[in-house]
Amino acid sequence: MSIFNRKQAVEIDYDKLANAIVKAHNKSNTETIKSAIIEAQEEIEAKELEKVKIKTEQWQKTIGYDKNKPEWINDFKILLKLFVIKKKEVFTDFANNALLKIATSFLYWLFEHILYILCIVIAIACAFNFSSAFLAITVIFDILAIMVARIIRIARFELENINDKNYLISIVSTSASVFALVVAIITVFVNK
Repeated sequence: MSIFNRKQAVEIDYDKLANAIVKAHNKSNTETIKSAIIEAQEEIEAKELEKVKIKTEQWQKTIGYDKNKPEWINDFKILLKLFVIKKKEVFTDFANNALLKIATSFLYWLFEHILYILCIVIAIACAFNFSSAFLAITVIFDILAIMVARIIRIARFELENINDKNYLISIVSTSASVFALVVAIITVFVNK
C-alpha cells in the first residue's frame, strides 16, 4: 500500500459545522432584510415625492400658474388670483410655508445687513481712534463679521429649497430667538 492510496480519517466537529451553517443562514437573512428595508424606504420616498408633486400641481392650477408662459405673466396672474381666491380652493399649506420662508428670509436679510453696517461703523471708529491693538481687533472682527454675513446670505438662499414644514418652523423659531437675544444684548449695552 502506497502513501497515495491511503485514506485518512477526518474528524468533523459537528458543533462548529452547525454554527457555521447557522451564521451563513443568518447572514443571508440579514442581507435579505436589509434589501427589503431599503426597497420599502425608497418606495415610501417615491410615494411622498409623488404626493408633493400632485399637491404642487394642484396649487399651481388653483393660482393660475402656467409653466409655458413667461415668468412675469405668471407673477401677474398669481397676484390677481391672490386677491380673489376662495376658501374652497385652498386645500394645501403652501401659503403658510411661503409666509414662514418670507419671515425667516427677512430675519436673515436683517442679520446680514446689521453685520455689514456694524463692520462699517467699527472701521470708521478705528479710523478716528487709530491704535495698532485696536486696528488688529477691528480687522479680525470685520473679517469674521463679513464671513458670518456671507454664511447668513447663503442660508437665506437655501430657504427656497426647504419643503419640510416642521424643519421650516424650527428654523423660524431659532432665528427669532437668536434675533431677540441680539436685540436684548444690544439694549443692555446701549442703556449702560
